[in-house]
Amino acid sequence: MDKPLVTIRTQSEQVLPISSVWDFILPAIPDTLCELEGGIYEARWWKPVPIMDVEILKRTDGVVIDGVPFEPDTLYDGIAVRFRLSQR
Repeated sequence: MDKPLVTIRTQSEQVLPISSVWDFILPAIPDTLCELEGGIYEARWWKPVPIMDVEILKRTDGVVIDGVPFEPDTLYDGIAVRFRLSQR
């Protein structure tokens, strides 16, 4: 999967390329990863959802989960997880 080459900001205002966020959350590999407002990111997996990836993301040092995983209205049987990065 090609990773988009854009920059994102953590809450500490440190600029990271999106590829660094992909690397940060490895070995979890969502189908999509995007930045929402305020340093919140959303990882999405579509059906069949690899639940182990969701669990890995939830337990990754430096990742703070924002709420609970949910099924987006636009992704039937998929899962989205919102998170932010904390300083390691």
